[in-house]
Amino acid sequence: MAAVREALATPGDDSLRHWRRVNLGCFIAEEHYRLTLALADAGCLDEARALLTAADAVLGELSDNAAKGVRELAGWAAARVGEGD
Repeated sequence: MAAVREALATPGDDSLRHWRRVNLGCFIAEEHYRLTLALADAGCLDEARALLTAADAVLGELSDNAAKGVRELAGWAAARVGEGD
């Protein structure tokens, strides 16, 4: 997980661009949101917020069609993290 966060935070990293319209990007976004939910449930809100940011970055790079399937999960994760505030 730390390696994924580091890759997403590295300036000049254009790997997100390559995930557009690719199932891998959708899978990665879904897994990030599921892990965000688990972290929020465990009370690890700082980690959940950081992962939510990374998940949103991946979601933003998906094609509209791919993103449709992930948006509901993204909403749940954002709401759960927001409930912890």
